[in-house]
Amino acid sequence: NFSPRFLKMDAAQQKQLVAEHFVKEYITDETTKIGLGTGSTAKCVVDVLGDKIAAGANQIIAVCTSEATEQQAITKDIVTRPLWAVKYLDVAVDGADEIDKRTLTLIKGAGGALLREKLVELQAKLLVIVADDSKLVDVLGLKHKLPVEVVKFGWELTMERIKLEFPDVVVERREVLHRGHPHIPFVTDEGHYMLDLDFAPIGGIENPNAVADTLKHIPGVVEHGLFIDMATVALLGNPDGTVRKIQRHVTPPGGLYT
Repeated sequence: NFSPRFLKMDAAQQKQLVAEHFVKEYITDETTKIGLGTGSTAKCVVDVLGDKIAAGANQIIAVCTSEATEQQAITKDIVTRPLWAVKYLDVAVDGADEIDKRTLTLIKGAGGALLREKLVELQAKLLVIVADDSKLVDVLGLKHKLPVEVVKFGWELTMERIKLEFPDVVVERREVLHRGHPHIPFVTDEGHYMLDLDFAPIGGIENPNAVADTLKHIPGVVEHGLFIDMATVALLGNPDGTVRKIQRHVTPPGGLYT
């Protein structure tokens, strides 16, 4: 992959690089059903995949993890279907906010689509994470906050319950700027609020499994952004134009129909 023109790639160029690498390696004549993630790197994948189909590749049925990804896929003439109609996927592809270099445990959800992402990606035989090299970390939760999707009803109490379980973690409701008005709560495609948990003050997330288990048992929590034992491969773009492949040599989690 090395070429002088690739020297000192920025993050956007690295994302484009791994998107092209993913499509070339994982989209074959046998690939018929794919899960498409959400976010800037996943957006690159959709563009490259659409270009490949337009150039004559076999049509692929895609299940999208957000309304934004579905609209992009439609504009690229990629056939989309709901998850229930497809049931299992040959491969799913998505980005990540952070990737544990030892276990491929992920923090996801900065784009606000973690619930649909988890539901779709559990049904894939293979989950490939595409990202630039800055997403690879030794300890999760130092660079990015952990998103937690919660129901709107009683969200304040849900946040208080989370604070009781993690007293030294900073918990905030995610807000957006909308038409010049600040402090508008971010709402997911499923109509939920998103809380962001900052574990940096306590040195990150030392035990992702324990954090995940605690969050899942809090009433009002819909889903969290820890993706544990789900990613099987990570493709990381490097500034020098190479792609690093990290593989987790275990059986994929699999969903109901895989």
